[in-house]
Amino acid sequence: MNATIKLKQITKLDSNIDLANLELKLEIEALDLKAVFLMTSTGLSLRVTSEHSTDELIKLCKWLNKSSKDETNLRTNESELRLFAKEMIKTNRKLNQAKKL
Repeated sequence: MNATIKLKQITKLDSNIDLANLELKLEIEALDLKAVFLMTSTGLSLRVTSEHSTDELIKLCKWLNKSSKDETNLRTNESELRLFAKEMIKTNRKLNQAKKL
């Protein structure tokens, strides 16, 4: 299994709401899956925005519900994606802050 998450862009929905546009490359030999999923997340929710077959979506859902590779926590892959999005949104806000000298 190989999964790679990449931040594509952060967009503003509202004055207080940012949306992380993510790309998830997922290769799972056991499920015979090799696909790229485009997703959006506010850090609280996760949405697939790219078009896929129902079979691919079922396999994605199975992967999202599995425990993450990080054995130091009890999070699912879905939780890891949402946390990644949240971290990227926080980092983007910090980078866009003006600093007075």
